[in-house]
Amino acid sequence: MENKTITSVNNPLIKKLYKLRDNKKQQLSDGIILVEGKNNIDEARKLNLVEFLLTTNEIDNNKDIRVTENVIKKLSSLKNPDTTIAVVKLPVYESKKYKRVIFLEGIQDPGNLGTIIRSAVAFNFDAIYLSKNSSYLYNQKVISSSQGAIFMIPIFQMDLLKAIDLYDYNVISTHLSEESEFIDKTNFPESFAIAFGNEGTGISSELLSRSKSNVSIKISNIDSLNVAIAASIAMFEISKK
Repeated sequence: MENKTITSVNNPLIKKLYKLRDNKKQQLSDGIILVEGKNNIDEARKLNLVEFLLTTNEIDNNKDIRVTENVIKKLSSLKNPDTTIAVVKLPVYESKKYKRVIFLEGIQDPGNLGTIIRSAVAFNFDAIYLSKNSSYLYNQKVISSSQGAIFMIPIFQMDLLKAIDLYDYNVISTHLSEESEFIDKTNFPESFAIAFGNEGTGISSELLSRSKSNVSIKISNIDSLNVAIAASIAMFEISKK
């Protein structure tokens, strides 16, 4: 039997998904999000997280749903949406101590957060801990800028001090001080958490007080770097060791 095509944005399913799209509370309650972009959908598929697709393309199964272009435009958060949107289950990861960890405190720009996640995967880090005052992890801009990496590494949005208490992480903070050592000269232990803070305010005094040491990146002519660039450089330097 031929699958029916949803043509109306007032369809009950479409109305429900539209309400879900930007509703953090609803997403966390239902355990699902909408995902756009081929790379993001492909990575979610590899982990069997895709519940079904909404697409203007032909479909060859009873799970996915064919819709018209106006429905895709209604559900999409992009100016120029693709032909397909996936309904994706939120990943669940094992809560344990990981070896090479990123701590992110107060990273509020979703584009920066997505870029850092992508770099963490590229440079073989094992997990990311994201503070509660950072951008919402499943913001569409975070997902988009991560290019699928958001589904490739365990990420926990929680109190960073609690993570230290739970797993006794050896925290090394990126913070310029008299005691800071340039990161390319630093010997990192086998297990550690490297912390990056908000561009404007840096790492909080509370987290610095729990850090074992501080490191910085050697730069010239300017005072600071964008946090995503700084984090990527730091991760690259660590990956060489």
